[in-house]
Amino acid sequence: MPVRNAVLTLKDPKRLPGVFQVVLSALTVGLTTLFVYALQIYLYKHTADRHVRPFGILYLLPTAIVTRCYGKRLGLFTLGASSIAMIWFLMPPDYGLTISDPRDIAESIVFGVVGVILIVAVDAMRNNIKLMEKLGSADAEMRDVGQRQQLLLRELLASATGRRLKVCESVSDLPPRRLSCGPRVPISLQNVRSLCSAVRDVAVQLGSTEDKMFSLLTAVSEAAMNAAVHGGGGEGFVCWDSDGTVQVWVEDHGRGMIPIERVSQEMAMDGAGLGYLLMLNTVERIWVMSKSTGTTVVLQHNLVSDTSLD
Repeated sequence: MPVRNAVLTLKDPKRLPGVFQVVLSALTVGLTTLFVYALQIYLYKHTADRHVRPFGILYLLPTAIVTRCYGKRLGLFTLGASSIAMIWFLMPPDYGLTISDPRDIAESIVFGVVGVILIVAVDAMRNNIKLMEKLGSADAEMRDVGQRQQLLLRELLASATGRRLKVCESVSDLPPRRLSCGPRVPISLQNVRSLCSAVRDVAVQLGSTEDKMFSLLTAVSEAAMNAAVHGGGGEGFVCWDSDGTVQVWVEDHGRGMIPIERVSQEMAMDGAGLGYLLMLNTVERIWVMSKSTGTTVVLQHNLVSDTSLD
């Protein structure tokens, strides 16, 4: 547990007490000083000027690091410590805080101004990153809640309709097509009845009763009208088996909808002739898949047997 708490503390700087934050700040300045001092010793062998001024900019590095990790308050403290270390080690006289050279004074002022600008910029970036992380976390949480709500509503709808209505997430959730399938029939406001005619021909071929054929045609007409009006048109086709089971596929290319909400609204209105409720009252099974690229509705009904399909 102590090791785990230590790891969590290092990952979340806010967990560190103020004293330890100051110690870490001073440590970064100390490490920078050791690096700068090592470079001075190395370059002193190749130059007569011991006080190589470009090294001063390296002291902005701990300021940027501390500000990124702990915020601008500790960043300002680090900037002050870095200024003292730069004056002490890099500016004549050696190992003193007295500045007499006008160039050193100007350099110290520029260093302080640049350091403050750096702190403001890094702190703003830090706040933006934190904001993006919060937004990302909130967005992920909202998506998770939305998915759970969709699953709950989907299950409630399935239960309320006796498992006769299934809202599909992907093509794999749709039923397999029956053995025989007819040609695709275009669907528009001008030829909604064309699909009904194709269904009627199959029903007659299978020896359907008038009542069963009328029930299926009622649902097909409603699905085709929805595709023509709300989906901007589409296509439909009929599939069937020798046992009398008929599937009617209706596909449009509209902007899609949220079928769970649509059916829920219709069920709440308790309207026996509204959209999906009408189709549920006239066929045995319905599959609905709606995406931003369009909606697919599959109606399944047995025109010979009175047994509902599983």
